[in-house]
Amino acid sequence: MHAGGESAAVIATALGVSRANVYRVLAGGDD
Repeated sequence: MHAGGESAAVIATALGVSRANVYRVLAGGDD
């Protein structure tokens, strides 16, 4: 189990998507 750049990339991607979704909801959750 060599968790290195791959793990970081996966985490960064996951956080990026989650953050984008959060901002999207905050921007227009009524939609």
